[in-house]
Amino acid sequence: MSQFMSKYRLTTSTLVVIALLPACRSQESTDLPDPVLATANGVDITRSWFESSYVNLMIHTGENDTPAYRYIHLDNMIDNILLEGEAKAREMDEDSSFKRYEVLQTKKALGWRFLEETVLEDLEPLSDREMRVAFERFKTKVVVRHLFYLDPQLAQEAYSRLQEGRSFLDEAQVAYGLAEYDSSAGFLGPMSYFETDDAFAAAAWSLDLGEYSSPVKSRFGYHIIRVENKVVNPIITESEYLARKEGIRQRERQRRVRLEGDRFVHEFMSGLEVRVNREAVAGLQLLIEELENTVGSQAVSLYDEETRALAARELASSLSPNTALASFVWRGDTYAFTVSDYLEWLPELTFQEARHRTAASVGRALRNEALSLEGFHRGLDDARTETEVRRTTIRFLSAQLRRDLRADTTVQLDEAFLLEAFERLGYASRLQTRATFWVIPFPSRADASRAEEDIEAGLRRPEEYQGFVSYDDRDLEGLAEWGVHARTAPLDDVLVTGLSRDRWFLLRVDSRRSDTPSFDDFRQELAEESAPYISEYRLIEDLRASAEIRVDTTLFEEIMTLE
Repeated sequence: MSQFMSKYRLTTSTLVVIALLPACRSQESTDLPDPVLATANGVDITRSWFESSYVNLMIHTGENDTPAYRYIHLDNMIDNILLEGEAKAREMDEDSSFKRYEVLQTKKALGWRFLEETVLEDLEPLSDREMRVAFERFKTKVVVRHLFYLDPQLAQEAYSRLQEGRSFLDEAQVAYGLAEYDSSAGFLGPMSYFETDDAFAAAAWSLDLGEYSSPVKSRFGYHIIRVENKVVNPIITESEYLARKEGIRQRERQRRVRLEGDRFVHEFMSGLEVRVNREAVAGLQLLIEELENTVGSQAVSLYDEETRALAARELASSLSPNTALASFVWRGDTYAFTVSDYLEWLPELTFQEARHRTAASVGRALRNEALSLEGFHRGLDDARTETEVRRTTIRFLSAQLRRDLRADTTVQLDEAFLLEAFERLGYASRLQTRATFWVIPFPSRADASRAEEDIEAGLRRPEEYQGFVSYDDRDLEGLAEWGVHARTAPLDDVLVTGLSRDRWFLLRVDSRRSDTPSFDDFRQELAEESAPYISEYRLIEDLRASAEIRVDTTLFEEIMTLE
């Protein structure tokens, strides 16, 4: 941990933005024993590890909690442990990229432990009523319009004018500097509770129809929010609440931790006398702008962790690693936050923010660094932190090995494997529908209807229209756009239908047949889809055959109760 304590070069100026606390896993501290649910080659999967990992999976996939889904997830955790052991046997943990990842995960864990001690432990547990309110909000979309400002003073002035009677829409014309009156100014449309910025969501879902908020600070700036409609799911059942209860509890608690953590972090950072080197940050932003869409031979993905790591390496070759982007005072000493420090955190940051709000991105990385320093100073580099880091590296190394295995193009196809895939993926029971038909796209329903009349009257042939496409005995499974309509349209009739408000088409189905497919029908498709996974499948089978795996089935059945 000594690398955390090194002195940095000093700079001057002022930091502009302190960003919000990142989303993180919520783990309540407890003195109760954490029973072991399963063991794979000596690595324990505890109940809390399984449950937190499982809930995070549900959060990210949107899946409902089911016994089958839990069994699958436990199997995947065991597979990851076995693959991590194999990755170490292949010395993948000696790679420099893994070493950097491990150091960064340690810093993250230290920062989170520090926040956990100071924020999470003071939070009261969520009551059943609070979870039901969160569930109702989860099931309700709020249609909002907002006024947006980067300057809090401008937001407050606009709020005062609204209080004096000015209409929200009139104020929106001023807020967005519109030359012509636009009735859609500031309209955001329907929003989902857990997919919306925390502070924004807390305000929006607390408003009644037609009400507007006082200025709300989000990670983007300042908003005045007006609720224009609420789209409530009419089916809210007790069984669904019970199935989603644990996921809702985790997500709502994480939201509260972030909101409370944001306030705490703001106070913590305010005491560090942070100063930014504006010239260096401006230079960094220019380089990031040049980098976008030019990393190697591939476009930069805003969310791909591997590509962000590649972006960091590209930037590192263009910047002096010792250039100070900012300075801060911590426990009486002044430290510099350098380009090298920022690039270390870049794989964990949003590339979109790094590109468009570089100062905020630097602030977020500096904050992470300062929190990890404080966590280290408080002696939180203990067995618990080591365990947390080990769990993240299990996922990292197993994912790296999976990628390597899937990139192997020399694998030989196994007929038995393909037959098993044919059965397991439900191809044997799938009804394959093929049709002969034609379609013509139009920009409006009126255009499509006029064309229908002309074709039916024999004034024009379908082939004369721009965009005409015909399909001969085509499998409808591979035609997502037209397939569903061609599957149900009446035969030998010209049908007018729409895909969206400005996408209409004419469709005529001449013939259609449905058959149960054979293995030979899908053998090539299965081979192409399965080829990247055969090496992985075989390796996991071999590893499981020689592994020592124990599962406490009694405990697993006990926690299987969906309450």
